Parts: sequence; structure tokens; C-alpha cells
Amino acid sequence: MTRKLHISKKGFTLIELLVVMAIIALLLLGTLAGLTFGLKKARDTRRQKSVSIINSGLQAYYAENNLYVPYTAITSNGGTCTQYGSIRRCDITALVGLNSTGSGPSATPSNAPLYIYFEEEYQSPIGIQSGKDLDNAMGYYVDDSALQYAVCIVTELESTGNVTPAANVNDEGTNWGCYCVGPLAQTARCMGLEDPNGLPN
Repeated sequence: MTRKLHISKKGFTLIELLVVMAIIALLLLGTLAGLTFGLKKARDTRRQKSVSIINSGLQAYYAENNLYVPYTAITSNGGTCTQYGSIRRCDITALVGLNSTGSGPSATPSNAPLYIYFEEEYQSPIGIQSGKDLDNAMGYYVDDSALQYAVCIVTELESTGNVTPAANVNDEGTNWGCYCVGPLAQTARCMGLEDPNGLPN
């Protein structure tokens, strides 16, 4: 007597397929969220390095002049400085001699107060994506005596490491962070700066 094998031709039900698709979608979302966070953290790390480079130039300037770069040295180089109480926020590009996107030297970089400390940095510039303005998301803050300063940059992550929430960034509805160095860091806190979209990738 021969036995016949009965093979079921029944496939997956619609519910089973939907459950599997939902699980795959959740796994993908988790992976993308982690990847997005990692990319933001990497960009913020590069921005913080740019601030540290500028801070080194300011320390060298102070060692030679017994003061930090005064705001008048920036305005005389075509930069602008905006007053906030007892301190001024000045264009970073006029401070270091970069063009407006930070992708290379300005037309007359040697007029910039920190140019001599940044000549080599033009080979690996602080740069931002084309069409964006470096001065909108990074600033040099100095008091009128030029004895206190801060260099700040807006970050994508609101609070990691040395980054604090940027309460004064001109972009309502988004919680940006602020990374500052210098004695005026707590006062400056990215006053007058804008979102960091387009800053270094």
C-alpha cells in the first residue's frame, strides 16, 4: 500500500505578511535613527574642532599683543560687529580671512587679524556647503576692552559633551545646541546666530 504525501499549498496570510513588514519597518527606523544621530555627532565634532583651531589663533594673538582681537580690527577689515549689551558678535570670516562660505581665503585674507595663524588651515578649510554663510552659524564675541572673548558655533545636537542648549539662536521651533570656548562662553551662548544647516559635513 502506497502512502501519498499531502503537501499543503497554503501560503502566508495577509496578517502574517503585515506583521513581518511592520517588524522590518521598525528595524529600519531604528537603524536610520542611529545613523542620523551618528552623522549629526560627527558634523558637530568637526565644528567643535574648527572652534578650537580659531581659539588657538586667538591665544597666539593674545601672547603677542596682550589682548584679544578688538572688534575695531574686524570692522576695519570689512566685517560687521553687532552689539549685545557689553559684548559684540563679530563676523568670523573677517577675523580669520576666509570667504563667506569658509571654503577658502577671502579676496584680501592678509588684512584679517588672525590670517598669519591660519594660512595652513586654508588647505583644509573650516568650510561650509555652497550657498550658506559661515557668519550666520559661527561668531566671535569680544568685550570693548578686548580682554574677554568667546568663539561659538551652533550645533545640531542640543546637549552632548560641552554643548549647551542654544537659547538665543534665531530659528524658532528647533532646539539647536551651542558650543563655545573662552571666558565669555556663558554670556555669549550663540547670541544672534542662526541654524547650522549647511555647516561642515
